[in-house]
Amino acid sequence: LAATVIVPPGFAQAVWDRGTAELLVVADENDTSGLVASSAVGTATTRLLAALQTARLSVAAYEAQTALDATARQTYISQAIALSSAVWKDPPLTLAMEKASAAPQSASANAYNQSSPGLLVQFTIWSLIMSAGVVVLERKSGAMQRLLTTPTRPWQIIAGHALGMFLLTLTQELILLAFGQLVLGVDYLRQPFAILLVALALALWVVSLGMLIGAISRDDNQSMIWSLMAMFVFTGLGGAWFPLEGTGKAFQAIGGLMPSQWAMRGFQNIIVRGLGLESVWLPVGILLAYAAAFFALAVWRFRFE
Repeated sequence: LAATVIVPPGFAQAVWDRGTAELLVVADENDTSGLVASSAVGTATTRLLAALQTARLSVAAYEAQTALDATARQTYISQAIALSSAVWKDPPLTLAMEKASAAPQSASANAYNQSSPGLLVQFTIWSLIMSAGVVVLERKSGAMQRLLTTPTRPWQIIAGHALGMFLLTLTQELILLAFGQLVLGVDYLRQPFAILLVALALALWVVSLGMLIGAISRDDNQSMIWSLMAMFVFTGLGGAWFPLEGTGKAFQAIGGLMPSQWAMRGFQNIIVRGLGLESVWLPVGILLAYAAAFFALAVWRFRFE
């Protein structure tokens, strides 16, 4: 036997008087059959009590309109319990259980969907050290002074430096994108043009920031310090290390102002959220606006003496 159910004397009257059922179920709860049998007894008991409560409510409503003697009342209750029990045999809602097959892994299930673009943004910003250092080195070595003796305008000198660093930074980004696609399984190629647009805008912003740091730095040590500070601030607050969705509202508000957050949003709109090309236009536009602002500040603050 899977289980034994002991019904105590006076069970029916006790159920009617107190509205509770006290049954003794003897079963091995470490055995699957015992658990199933105990569950079945519990289900049957619950249905019995529900049928009884339905009969109570029904007879109370009926007696409010029609007087019943003891015999008629007992007959009505018996019929109500029988009807209620019959409904349980064909319930309007049923629960079916079946073993599901393994679902295909979704894009958002890849753990590298956060770390891959995050590291891409971080190491792109890391190139600030190189961008700013080149400008400082040329100023210290006298190469900048020699350039100023030519007909080249100051903004053209900075643009030339920025273009060279832009190509180098973009090459670094493409290598990291290829590594993420081929090794880490991040689906950058789902919308390659959209990903390329975000990478281009990110490189332009970082290079413009590097030119600004180079313009305000007096020596190599100062440019290194400013570059490291910028990298830690933009990557930490911009959601490159962890998703901003898991932080507080104040942190999210501050992080939403970071250009790095818009770069992350552009990448993850494609690889995590499964959106199309239209989802990157806003992040790309904001990154380009930051790039133009930093470039203008670099030209304004550059010391051409």
